[in-house]
Amino acid sequence: LIPKPQYNGIISYKRRLTEQDEMQAWIDLRTNGMLKGPMSAGQDWKRNWDRDSQTPWLYNSQTDVFITYEDPKSLKAK
Repeated sequence: LIPKPQYNGIISYKRRLTEQDEMQAWIDLRTNGMLKGPMSAGQDWKRNWDRDSQTPWLYNSQTDVFITYEDPKSLKAK
């Protein structure tokens, strides 16, 4: 799965994400240290919760990067 960068900073994918893609994204977040556990952020990251979309997101204030993802709580809510 190769993201296709857009000029406005949005990334789009060449195909629809599958359940396997979502699982790989979750594994990547853990492997790369962005998540240290299912419900906890890794070092330099802060875990947040969006009530409207019922989705967690991570923010790193040092790099000014945020990441949205699905976790057990968000999947249960949906």
